Amino acid sequence: MGNSESKTNPREPPVSYRAAIWRRLQFWEELKPFLMRVIRTLGVGKAIDIPPPKKGEDEVVSIVETMIVEALRARSARVDPDHQSVDRITGKQAGSEQLEESNARKTVTRATRALQKRMVVALKDPKPGVEREEGKDVGYGHDQTDQDHDNDPEDEALVAQYVRSSLDIALPKIKKEISTGQATGNEPALAYGDMDRGIVFSTTTPSATSHSKVLPPAGLPPVVQEELQTILSNYLTWDKKLYADLRLDPESIRLVEIRPGSGQIEVDLIKKSLDEARNAYEALSYTWGSPTPKETIMVNGVKVQINEWLFGALSSLRLPNAKRCLWVDAICINQADIAERSIEVQKMGDIYRLAKTVVVFHGWPSTTTPAGSLLTALFKFFSRSVNNGVSDTESSQANIDVEDPFRSCGLDRSIVCQGFIDFCFRPWWGRVWTMQEFYLATEEPVWYWGNTGVSNTVLKRDMPLLMTASWELYGGKDILPWISRRLEGRQETPDQFSAEIRRIFDMIGRRHKTHGFDIPSRLYRSLSAQATDPRDLVYGLREIFDPVFRRVFVPDYFMQLELLYACLAVFLIQFEGWGDMLWWYPHRFQGNGLPSWLPDFTKRVVPAVTEILPGDHLSESHVQLKLVVLNHALHVEGYRLDNVEAFALIGNATELDVLRELWRFEATFNRSRLYSIHVSTEEELENLEFNRFLAICRSGTSQDNSSIYHPVASLLDWTTKSNTGLPSTLPECLPYWDILMWHAFRIGSKAVSEQFDEDDRNRPGILQDIFSSNLSNAFRKIIAADFIADCVFDWDPLEYVLEYFASMLLWSDGNSPYWQSMAERKLSERDQWDKELATIVSSFLASLQATSPESVGDLSRFHALCSLVLLDASEHTIFIHILAQLRSAGEELHRLSLDWRVQAQVDDLKTKDETVAARVRHETAVKAHFNGRSLFWTRQGFQGLTAPGVEPCEGADVLLLNGLSFPMVAKDFNEEQGNGRLVGCAIVRGVDMRTWKGKAKAPQVPERVELGEKSLFKFT
Repeated sequence: MGNSESKTNPREPPVSYRAAIWRRLQFWEELKPFLMRVIRTLGVGKAIDIPPPKKGEDEVVSIVETMIVEALRARSARVDPDHQSVDRITGKQAGSEQLEESNARKTVTRATRALQKRMVVALKDPKPGVEREEGKDVGYGHDQTDQDHDNDPEDEALVAQYVRSSLDIALPKIKKEISTGQATGNEPALAYGDMDRGIVFSTTTPSATSHSKVLPPAGLPPVVQEELQTILSNYLTWDKKLYADLRLDPESIRLVEIRPGSGQIEVDLIKKSLDEARNAYEALSYTWGSPTPKETIMVNGVKVQINEWLFGALSSLRLPNAKRCLWVDAICINQADIAERSIEVQKMGDIYRLAKTVVVFHGWPSTTTPAGSLLTALFKFFSRSVNNGVSDTESSQANIDVEDPFRSCGLDRSIVCQGFIDFCFRPWWGRVWTMQEFYLATEEPVWYWGNTGVSNTVLKRDMPLLMTASWELYGGKDILPWISRRLEGRQETPDQFSAEIRRIFDMIGRRHKTHGFDIPSRLYRSLSAQATDPRDLVYGLREIFDPVFRRVFVPDYFMQLELLYACLAVFLIQFEGWGDMLWWYPHRFQGNGLPSWLPDFTKRVVPAVTEILPGDHLSESHVQLKLVVLNHALHVEGYRLDNVEAFALIGNATELDVLRELWRFEATFNRSRLYSIHVSTEEELENLEFNRFLAICRSGTSQDNSSIYHPVASLLDWTTKSNTGLPSTLPECLPYWDILMWHAFRIGSKAVSEQFDEDDRNRPGILQDIFSSNLSNAFRKIIAADFIADCVFDWDPLEYVLEYFASMLLWSDGNSPYWQSMAERKLSERDQWDKELATIVSSFLASLQATSPESVGDLSRFHALCSLVLLDASEHTIFIHILAQLRSAGEELHRLSLDWRVQAQVDDLKTKDETVAARVRHETAVKAHFNGRSLFWTRQGFQGLTAPGVEPCEGADVLLLNGLSFPMVAKDFNEEQGNGRLVGCAIVRGVDMRTWKGKAKAPQVPERVELGEKSLFKFT
């Protein structure tokens, strides 16, 4: 919060309408070579000899023809109007050619005819002045000027036509025969052709003369049914008594005039043309809240009801002595008429641009609630600038003490900062329409709390100061509990909330940078908004996107939600080049027959601060199409990596349970191998026993059955972002780790030591003096951390090994040949004996594994511990003594991990010792990062972690797909045909997809792993 610089999107490429349209043309050109590869791979080129265009034939056929051929080949495109004539043309060949070839040629002819009907213009270069300028990004150009708003409508129409053509081919109409006894029927599917083209593609806005009224659904509980009936009855009153005489045409809007005075609110609902209304009204931006009408007002003399939030806005904005003219969506649009709503939403851009002011209403004060007084203090702080006559947005913040502005207006800094934090929690920030309403204002919007208003200029000036001051107070005792309470019920950590405040700051500051224009893929990547109607996650943003987007996504509230989201997904994939949309939106619709690539755009991933994020596709200098949707299937090139053998779900558990699950995975697949990277000191180099131990451990590494070589790294190293401050090992995330280390070795900070009395401090640690002086350092540096972590997270397997270790026949008796041979070993034979010792330990653990319960997991991870015990035991009695001490110490450490008094010590230490406080934060961060995700392993030995929001799927395949930043997990995958269904993205250890986005020909994989040939995959 203390830094006003954007951390969510460090690279902010400038934006421009012209550059956006040119970028879409480039993506369209990229379709041709990609689709030719699709056709060849699917065998269409073999079955159908596509003839080259004849001299003088329409050249544009080559681009879209391949798309239509693929669609028609699967019998999924609509029947061409000239179907019969095509049959007559190709029927003449039936006698001399095989039926299959005849049908194939018929398909090509039909595709060509359909193409020539749909595409009447050829792909052309952009208008002069739109070409890529020297030194500028090929992406979205530079700051937009007024000339960008005057973009050539022909260019816009041309590119919009290309987009709609691709949607026709991506989502054609499919008729599936369903057997129902003796009858058959058609199963409906998503089809772009089913859209109401009368609404979507009309150049003028039709008048809504017929109405589709919303009826309450049946089967609801009586209380809900009654509430809905009240709402609908109120809407019908509006419709019959008010809207009936104020029907709208394409050039008119309704306005609300609030009559002055006090007491009951009275307003006049009037109708004006857009030209007449220009700069004569204020556009209200507010949060609807509950739709239930609870307050009564008079509209044109008719008593009607409105909800509480709108009533509060009208009450607060009413003037004492003059009328106030507003545009208010809940009143000025007939919400019960879906057709009118679809049409009026198309005017929203003009409505907010033509308003003299956009009024942002956040609520109204109440002396009975803390939030009311806090926000009142905040707005008083904002207003101090106006009262002092300071209006310069850059005014004298540079060399001023943070306390001074608060003191100057007699306000307490903590109260104002709490008000600021509450301000950032107001529901307005989470409403999808707010960005569009805020960006489109011609003049700076005015923020209102009750009847107190401040300009956005003031907010922009004061926000860095408030962010800094709030950050300084964030860790203080006086405000932290209050912040925690405000976070209750929200799926955010304090760090994520800090990122949200930065997002708000960026939103406020970017209004003038972008002139109200943004890039769809960039906005959907950071979108944190809700909508009453989920279609508004498209329609509520369209006015701040380029004209092509607006031409394609014209509001239609009759449109099936899944179809709308499918069209948006195709647009983002094919005309934004945003394959990582599949990472940001991992949740899928549950209906049968829906594509597995179809995201639910109401559920975006809110990544933890530790998350490794996908790359920025907007930073790529070369526009390259890598994923295409054809015939309801996503086509993409890539490699098959491996098959998932099993997974471990990390459920919604406590912090300790999450660490425990991670440790068990770590212990099985990624056991700490500090011995392999240990750099010995001079003293250790002279210690023969220490070096023998390292040699034995390194020879035991061969027990790893994986054929994949990974450098030594902990689970946190490859699953989390590197610059987040997390420790490298899981045990260090345990809040009471320092307390356990003090019990074990009597080491720790002064604050930790003061938690114990003098007698405790004078006693040796419970893990001290177990091993001889020659090997005590080996235990402490190489094994102790794993031993203590096992005592906390996974005691049962460790106890199991310690219990049965002494009972192995080879060394269970003091007179056994093993102990007798110990005395006879010569110094010159020690190298050979060390190798035998490593083999003996491996054999013991393997035999114990064969008879152990499955719950103990992989016991080979205890190879180093068992080797150290045998190496240090010169005789049987010492061997038994070491095991007894280890078991006793382990039991004590395990007991301490469950002792409530240890947690009490942590609660005390986290205010005194920064190391302990950091461990508490790390434990919380680890839970936020891994909660609800799955760790998995594959048959070859790859280890992986599903991306946020991805459901686990045993037996799935891991694929490396071009155009994505992370590997993809797919189910029902047919390797021979390359078909399957997407599950979601994942992090796979040792696999780097980012190199593939650059100049590399393939993604980076671990040593000794060979990728096969690149294939074309198809996901339905």
